[in-house]
Amino acid sequence: MTKTVQVVYDGSVLRPEEPDALKGLPINVPFEITLEGPRLEPGESLRLLASLDLDEPADSAEHLDEYLEAIRRESER
Repeated sequence: MTKTVQVVYDGSVLRPEEPDALKGLPINVPFEITLEGPRLEPGESLRLLASLDLDEPADSAEHLDEYLEAIRRESER
């Protein structure tokens, strides 16, 4: 038997929106994570990034792989 129940993750457990829907049942739980958030119009994300006052080297785009590798190595220490 398959029954679909909506649940909410509260930071430590998944809680069904129908509290008694699963009471007393053994359950296997395959789940899909749905990320919702504001959708940006095309080009809006670039405008948003351009508006940020980021402190990055002038050549950051040209040497991005090197900077990311350095960050990865630093995080492994």
